[in-house]
Amino acid sequence: MRIVSLDEINSNMKLAKPIFDDNERMLLNRGVPLNEQYIKRLEELGVTELYIEDENSLGIEISSVINEKLRIKGKKAIKKVIEGINKEEKFNIREVEEIVTEIFDEIFLNPEYLLYFGDLRVKNDTVFGHSLNVAVISVAIGSFLFHEKEDLIKMGIGALLHDIGKTQLPEDIAGKNPLETEDKSFHSHPELGYSLISERFDISPVSKAVVLKHHERVDGRGYPNQTPGGKIHDYAKIVAIANTFDILTNGPYYKRKFPVYQAVEYLVANSDIMFDKRLVGVFIRRLALYPNGTIVKLSTGESGIVKEQNKDYPTRPLVRVLRDKDGQSYDDPRIEDLLKNHSIVIVE
Repeated sequence: MRIVSLDEINSNMKLAKPIFDDNERMLLNRGVPLNEQYIKRLEELGVTELYIEDENSLGIEISSVINEKLRIKGKKAIKKVIEGINKEEKFNIREVEEIVTEIFDEIFLNPEYLLYFGDLRVKNDTVFGHSLNVAVISVAIGSFLFHEKEDLIKMGIGALLHDIGKTQLPEDIAGKNPLETEDKSFHSHPELGYSLISERFDISPVSKAVVLKHHERVDGRGYPNQTPGGKIHDYAKIVAIANTFDILTNGPYYKRKFPVYQAVEYLVANSDIMFDKRLVGVFIRRLALYPNGTIVKLSTGESGIVKEQNKDYPTRPLVRVLRDKDGQSYDDPRIEDLLKNHSIVIVE
């Protein structure tokens, strides 16, 4: 199994994971050959990437942190909140709390040590998918710190609602890249979100702090209040990391998604500037830097696909070597365990 963009699909590929619509109805099942008719329909639905299985990726598994039905359920809950806000309705926070509780339970029971937080989003669900993934990543980081479930759920609620203030902004402003824009109106969305949830929801002060402070920086140069790092709640610092990581690896703001290792380089380079260095370290120790199914180039000049992870060694997975340094395919690809062969490293 591996992830490919829709324009790379050919008739030799089969769908590796089922595709569901927003109502949890299966559109295509695993194992379906991807013909032109299916590809055209998926394009109409806004699908841009798929999990596929071909000869090169046979037998490779990509495990998501949460199951697909919970992901759909979570996106629907966020959509319901946003629609309620737009109609100026009061909202029972209980449904959001239930989603975050299920996220915690799945992460706590997840047997994978090195985690993958990818999310294949259709074009019209980027807001909902981003909010959900920020909650998933945040709860995962908190669980690595062995914090109490009740506290992590409060953080997760704030993470799920972290961008709720954008509902009060014009679409062209709300859609700006959070990592680059200097727009003062955009910078107001944490305060707008804080006011909204304070008025509409019976919600914990911890959740409110996350919504208000998730764009503050540890060097005191963030927004909306330029709060110094020592006065930013740890859970807001965690959500800041999760938010940035998901923007880089799954967001719609760049021509291509950043590979996980490049997103990690960004977090590390900005530690003690934008992000809490200790919390960044906690996160990346449990992150699959080269997730299963990733195409990589080795220091030998050869290229291959990541087959599986070595626990505790995120930079040294097992790689199925597919092509030589001249790009010629091997008839019988070998498995290279980078933990055992220290002379070979991944270069890109």
